[in-house]
Amino acid sequence: MTLVLLSAPPDRPVRRVDRHFVTDVIRATAVPADRLEHLYAGSAEGRLDSALFFLAAGAEEAASAGERIVRRALAVAPT
Repeated sequence: MTLVLLSAPPDRPVRRVDRHFVTDVIRATAVPADRLEHLYAGSAEGRLDSALFFLAAGAEEAASAGERIVRRALAVAPT
């Protein structure tokens, strides 16, 4: 299992959002081929962090899957 940590860039603060909403959107966009096992999101003023756990062959595969999932989530999430 490989952990991928994602955080918003410090120069682009985000508004505070409900962490459950974030996990729901990410989970809804994940497909079985991504091999996402667990997901956690935390939110504070100006900050959003996500931890995605994958059953992946290695760090590169997990990072690639994390990027795909987050890009899909950002494409469908309401703004």
